[in-house]
Amino acid sequence: MLSLSFNVVECPCPRQSEIERMSTEKEKTGIFTGAYAINPVNDKRIPIWVSDYVLVTYGTGAIMAVPAHDERDFAFAEKFGLPIPVVIETQEWVEDGCPLPLPKAYHGDGLMINSGVFDGTPAPHPAAEKVTAWLASQGRAKAAVNYRLRDWCISRQRYWGAPIPIVYCDNCGVVPLPYEELPVLLPDDVNFMLTGESPLKYHEKFLHTTCPRCGAPATRETDTMDTFVCSSWYQYAYLSPYFNEGHTVSGTSSPWDKDEAAYWLPVDTYTGGAEHAVMHLLYSRFFTKALRDAGVLNFDEPILQLRNQGIILGEPRWGDCVEATGLWEDSAFRAESIKVTSFEQRDAWPEAGRSANRICGEVIDRDDISLKVRTSDEGELTVVLVDEAMPVNIPGREGAGTIADVLYHLDVEKMSKSKKNVVAPDTWVSLYGADSIRAYLMFGWRWEQGGPWDSNGMEGITRWLNRVWHLVDEEQRDKLQVSSPETEKALLKATHYAIKAVTEDLENFSFNTAIARLMELTNALNKAKPVHFGDDVWYHGITSLLLLLAPITPHLAEELWEKLGKPYSIHQQAWPDWDEAMLVEETVEIPVQINGKVRGRIIMPIDADEEMIKTAALADPTIQRYIEGKQIFKIIIPKGRLVSIVIKG
Repeated sequence: MLSLSFNVVECPCPRQSEIERMSTEKEKTGIFTGAYAINPVNDKRIPIWVSDYVLVTYGTGAIMAVPAHDERDFAFAEKFGLPIPVVIETQEWVEDGCPLPLPKAYHGDGLMINSGVFDGTPAPHPAAEKVTAWLASQGRAKAAVNYRLRDWCISRQRYWGAPIPIVYCDNCGVVPLPYEELPVLLPDDVNFMLTGESPLKYHEKFLHTTCPRCGAPATRETDTMDTFVCSSWYQYAYLSPYFNEGHTVSGTSSPWDKDEAAYWLPVDTYTGGAEHAVMHLLYSRFFTKALRDAGVLNFDEPILQLRNQGIILGEPRWGDCVEATGLWEDSAFRAESIKVTSFEQRDAWPEAGRSANRICGEVIDRDDISLKVRTSDEGELTVVLVDEAMPVNIPGREGAGTIADVLYHLDVEKMSKSKKNVVAPDTWVSLYGADSIRAYLMFGWRWEQGGPWDSNGMEGITRWLNRVWHLVDEEQRDKLQVSSPETEKALLKATHYAIKAVTEDLENFSFNTAIARLMELTNALNKAKPVHFGDDVWYHGITSLLLLLAPITPHLAEELWEKLGKPYSIHQQAWPDWDEAMLVEETVEIPVQINGKVRGRIIMPIDADEEMIKTAALADPTIQRYIEGKQIFKIIIPKGRLVSIVIKG
């Protein structure tokens, strides 16, 4: 069937938004036009219907319905008794036993069926491309791209925004201001209206001006522009905001310093939520391409890479315990008094349960007039009705609280003031310091994924930063061990490995693994301190650690840098380099299996051949205990990464 979107008087299609019309939940309406279209692939007739769920703004306003594989098309075809041919054999349909007639729409990937020469073609791709190519070869159709563009109304009835540079003159009509009179500045002495109207409408000095064409009295446009109009190109405006200040400029003047633009543009990285992709980034691309077409910019895209960050979710939390007295009203309990015990005092909770005039348990949920209370270990829930005005004694709160102050059970959810699971940074900064919080937020989760806040997670980060502090702040009085080329090389290798790994991780926004590498370097320095404290290799390692720490814990790194007697500031120093030669492995650890179980490990030169590896494995004391008195049936050494010994007896 072919469905169209028309305004038809007879069609029972009330005025609805596009979202309402596209909903899979609403009942489908439609009228058969009595006309037919011809399928260009098989020349069969297709009935043409008018329906409200087809949007005139989508493509051409006419769609080829595929009821077997789209929920809305399926609901429409089922209601009006239209054929529902299966044209894609999806895995779900096969697993359901290929039922006919279809009980529902089966959408997803699969193989084309009932499609003639295209049977067996994977769908949707490359099926779409193959069908399109065939239609083009037959002269019946061609590929096209539809752009879902919309007019953008940038006018806003508010004070905050860039003024629209238009004046209204009785003689000249609507007059744009000349370039020389730009920018129009907002007045800073407005009175905001309780009505919500823009104060610019009533600011006499701003409102009344003269016409730039005839000099007659005129009034300014009091609407301002959508703030996206400014933010869509602010990366260009910020390059040199006072460029050519005090000089006469014209419409052909460069709006910014071209040398600055050549250095900074396009923007290297954009970070933000995924929702920005369809608003700010879309507008920014539009402005950039318009500026490119005007010859102001010489590139096509405003930003080279987009990074979307995850969200820090609220910490899971027990609900408060409530003990209520009152009376039952059918299956609900009407509370006459409520005593609350905090979720933080679970050891002091009264025993959960319910009786004729009492219920007690953890609050699982609440609204303005009731609590949902778990009254048994088996999960039994009781609804407790509470008058909004009833005073509730909340532990730790001065004066009486209300039902809205009772905390309810939370799993991992978004932070919200209403749920009282927002983590206040100031509280944690006062306990652990800003650097600890920064490091925890970077270490706790993959940056692009985020995750739930964990109050206990701060301890591990704090212990690590304390170890870093002691590395620098506490001198090693006496060397406890004699240094050797091997220990020196081990520390150098750990340092250069950390520099390379952290550099690459920061470039990739892998902050959690960058911190993990810094923890490894901290451990290597701790191990080397009794041996190499005061040596050049030690100071190279410790200064590299602080330089790598600087973007993560800027305050700590700065203070320790000063303690080392280094010049101010660590944030003005060059980023450390690594030597690839120091990262070359000279030995490799090879596991040794006996009858499929790892029984030992041997350390071998990286270039050892199979015979050397075999000899070393058989000579290893641990392995000899397992093979002594046994017949060795086979020894396999796949690519020098593993020794597998098969024995009998």
